[in-house]
Amino acid sequence: MNEEKLNNFKYFILERNSIYVKRQRGLAKPWSDDIIFQNFIFTDIYKSVDVFYQWVQDKIIKRWHDSPNLWFAVCVARQIGHHRTLKELNSLLIDFNPDEFLKVLRSRKCAGKLVHTNRYMLTTHGKSIDKISYTTKILSKLWWQKTLVEIIFDTSNSLESSYNALKGFEGFGSFISYEIIYDLIESRYFKNAEDKDTFCRFGISTQRALNRIFTRKENAFLTFRQYLSEIISIKDIFASDKNPTLKALTLADISHCLAMYEKYCRIKEGKKTKLKRFACI
Repeated sequence: MNEEKLNNFKYFILERNSIYVKRQRGLAKPWSDDIIFQNFIFTDIYKSVDVFYQWVQDKIIKRWHDSPNLWFAVCVARQIGHHRTLKELNSLLIDFNPDEFLKVLRSRKCAGKLVHTNRYMLTTHGKSIDKISYTTKILSKLWWQKTLVEIIFDTSNSLESSYNALKGFEGFGSFISYEIIYDLIESRYFKNAEDKDTFCRFGISTQRALNRIFTRKENAFLTFRQYLSEIISIKDIFASDKNPTLKALTLADISHCLAMYEKYCRIKEGKKTKLKRFACI
């Protein structure tokens, strides 16, 4: 592990958290002297303070915490990602009816209202079909096999097993599947999961950030176990630092921050990034 590059990552986390604290206190902009933070949107370092995550906790998980179809409701939530659409769907989240579901989504579209989120990318995975029809199709397939998925969620006691089960369904890639698992991490399914502190997913940006910190080539391949080992070691370093401005970071937080840090580095190096400009501070 390269100490200088690790310190750069620490700077990123501390500066992003400082921005969050200043914003919460209602202080005036700018909240950072860093020109990159002033011009690009970076999400908060803690996944648990994400606005949509908190909405799912409050409006879906608390409301239907004892429903056998709670997991499905969260699957719908992440495939839609827009709280106003989800409010209109109401009990269709746990008592799915494809025709009624389609009617709600098309009604919103005809009224010129947003149907899906624009906060993260939802696609039809290359299929020649409109997004509303595709969302209905993949959720219908999942609903038809809900008994099988229900058993896995209710009995596996494992984030990884449930994550892999979801990934087996059309339209449920690694990103969406993990967001669903993370939304449910404090629910009855995973509150006492055996791998709660040892499992999280990673994407290409997280992998590249680890390669930076461990001084490997940009696209060097990492096995899943190697990734977990390295991310746990970074988490332990933050825990040992005992920085008073930070609360404990989870594995998911570290993985998420690494992905954002890689984008920060790419901007600094003049490389392309999909990050949106402005509005952060």
